[in-house]
Amino acid sequence: MLQILLQNGASPTHQDPLGRTALDYATEQGHEEVAAFLRHATEGRAA
Repeated sequence: MLQILLQNGASPTHQDPLGRTALDYATEQGHEEVAAFLRHATEGRAA
């Protein structure tokens, strides 16, 4: 599902009103596979 969202324009660096990204939440919640996928997706991108 995450891959589909990113392929269709979802930004892996989008920040919520608190300045947190999906990577922040995935890491905090222990979703290591999601966090690794997002880390790879955000390589070379600015927030």
